Amino acid sequence: MKKLVFIIIFLFVGILSQAQILKFESEAVSYKTFDIENNRFDEWEPWEPTRVIIIVNIEKETVDVYSQYEQHYIFLSVIDNVIQKDRKSYIFDAIDEDGKRCSIEMSILDTGIQHIYVRWSNLQIVYQIRKL
Repeated sequence: MKKLVFIIIFLFVGILSQAQILKFESEAVSYKTFDIENNRFDEWEPWEPTRVIIIVNIEKETVDVYSQYEQHYIFLSVIDNVIQKDRKSYIFDAIDEDGKRCSIEMSILDTGIQHIYVRWSNLQIVYQIRKL
């Protein structure tokens, strides 16, 4: 399973090298929360400009987000690989630093825009990123 995770991450960034650490910088962030009364997620908040470093460590199978509130995630397994007409996504089952289950989606649009989504049952965060 670890080899599959490595291969998918390599495909995501479009490189075929021996890199063990991939560095990104976010350009913007958005989020949406779960509305208990309506039993659905609200709409995405407007993009907020941000400059956050995000590090994907392939060897350790981790993602670290160095924002005002540091976030640390560990990949558990691959959930899905979605290839659509204008988008490729790789979705992972993960846990955060508090041991809460979440999913991490790494996606790239045909336009070259890349996103990392972090999804819990009550909150979703998306970072628009670029490779450093």
